[in-house]
Amino acid sequence: MTCTDIRTPAHRPVSAPASPQTPPPHTLCQQGREQIRLKLNALGQQRIPCFFLISFDFSRHLLCPLAAMDERVQFVFPGFRHTRTDHHPLPQGVRQWSAAPMELAHYARAFRTVQEHMAAGDTYLLNLTASTPVACDWSLEQIFHRAQAPFRLYLQDEFTCFSPSDLSAFRIRP
Repeated sequence: MTCTDIRTPAHRPVSAPASPQTPPPHTLCQQGREQIRLKLNALGQQRIPCFFLISFDFSRHLLCPLAAMDERVQFVFPGFRHTRTDHHPLPQGVRQWSAAPMELAHYARAFRTVQEHMAAGDTYLLNLTASTPVACDWSLEQIFHRAQAPFRLYLQDEFTCFSPSDLSAFRIRP
């Protein structure tokens, strides 16, 4: 089975020759929530393990059976990984590195909002994250392989992210 772009009929694999309407394999694509839910449910009913990634605003996603994944999507989670084994040696040091984290006042406002929602009972678990633009002389894939975090994700030509958060105590029950 190949990765399917759920913007197209289910029988049409993403690995088919690209057209203006079909994104290349393993790219984030846009789709409605209902169609995402239907595709996830179909894979679940068929007992097909898959990888699912969705943007924070639900505007883009990637859905791919694990058996169809290649090196364009790599991840490491405690007890489970999908990474290239032939990646090039990593540089020993960074010659260029600058980061632009959000301003403290902005973070404080966001943190207060999180606390208000938790106090109101809207959620009991929340991960406050923010994009931090970084300029360095490593590629996204090199950063992914160099990071020492237990949770890492790399999507070719899109982003890499990593987190020290250990949520392994939480289990999904069938």
